[in-house]
Amino acid sequence: MHACIHINIHTYIHTYIRTYIHTSHTGKMADEVTRNIDDALTRIVNTTDQSGNMKKELKKNIYETVSTLRNLFIKMKAMLEEGTRQKTQTEKEIKAMRTQLEASTRANTKGRIGTSSDREREHTTTLSRQGQPPRDHPQKLYSEVVAGRERKKFKLTIRSRGNQTPDEITRLLKTKVNPTEIKVGITSLRPLRDGRIIIEVGSKKDKETLGEKIGQKCGEEPEVNIQRLRNPRLVLISIPNDTTLENVREILTQQNPELGLKDGIIEPKFCYTTKRGTRNLVIEVDSGTRNKLLQTKVKMGWTICKIETI
Repeated sequence: MHACIHINIHTYIHTYIRTYIHTSHTGKMADEVTRNIDDALTRIVNTTDQSGNMKKELKKNIYETVSTLRNLFIKMKAMLEEGTRQKTQTEKEIKAMRTQLEASTRANTKGRIGTSSDREREHTTTLSRQGQPPRDHPQKLYSEVVAGRERKKFKLTIRSRGNQTPDEITRLLKTKVNPTEIKVGITSLRPLRDGRIIIEVGSKKDKETLGEKIGQKCGEEPEVNIQRLRNPRLVLISIPNDTTLENVREILTQQNPELGLKDGIIEPKFCYTTKRGTRNLVIEVDSGTRNKLLQTKVKMGWTICKIETI
């Protein structure tokens, strides 16, 4: 099992990161690679969670490895985005200098001295040629644009109860179910290597409507599984020795009142000890709490603890 996980990590990350570097200048392709990397790491974590026979120490090592890979990828992505931003800024500055040089050359050739109003109009024209954005619409960084395009994924998994291939299942679905009639938008349909089919739609309502219609029209074949979105997980780094799964909620809410944390939104999962002897604790929270915690550190006993993603 350990060897299988190691091969999966090496194959997914080596392939997707090389692809991301080569496509970082193309936003759509880079977004797709980013999602693939995240899906790959999530599958590794989910597989580890479901492996009942795996040793506890081995699970801890896998969680640490996945956390490290996520953080390294975030840093690499930020470096690529910064490089792209600097390149774009340099190109704009060069274009602006060329525009100013051309305007100066034309003015010297004509020997014309403009009036103050003429100079003002020329200055306005030069600014427009340089592509300066209006004050009400400042330029956005690549990372800000990507963040604005991110969306939740609503998926259904289709599997044959018999021996039908993904192509046969796809033909059955297209024959029996008409998305137009049930007013559902299909954003993606793709087969997986294990014989399943993933269908992605635009909303939770569409997902439930499509799943119900497939069950009505296709009967027991195929099997429909509506994927539920799991809350994100975070790791509290180097927690005090007296922190446990039972008291971590109380510690976080009472010692960090400025964060406005509520007891019900924090779900402790497990603790583990790193090779350096420090104790970490994994929790599940909702997306809003996740964003809030990642922007700060938390007080736990006499310790200030960092928080990382997993």
